[in-house]
Amino acid sequence: MCGDEVGTVSWLSASLKKIGELRELRAGWDSYNAQPIQERAIQEGSDLLMYLARLDLPEPRIVPTSAGGIQLEFQKDERELELEILPDGSIEFLTVEMQEGTVLAITSSRMFELANWLCTGLDGRHYR
Repeated sequence: MCGDEVGTVSWLSASLKKIGELRELRAGWDSYNAQPIQERAIQEGSDLLMYLARLDLPEPRIVPTSAGGIQLEFQKDERELELEILPDGSIEFLTVEMQEGTVLAITSSRMFELANWLCTGLDGRHYR
């Protein structure tokens, strides 16, 4: 979809490893009151990465959230897609294009549409 060779990504193994390493974060890992990353978020994040790798998206930035979840950030040209896996495994997303942003909840059936928006820039408003 975004890359030259659909279905082939070099970042998957390292990204799965990074998500697994988030298990090591303990309460207060941010020097404040951050929660440990929840196993449900780790599992959902890993599953999501394996799905998205098939779509050949750009390499994501992976960051823990202070609530005990994980955020995956993908960027292509002037578009950014942020997927936040909440501690309970549910997913919210933010799309950003030229200073505009929208935060909505997501179901897995909409993931392909979001990936397509990131790669092609087609109007992302159709998934609202």
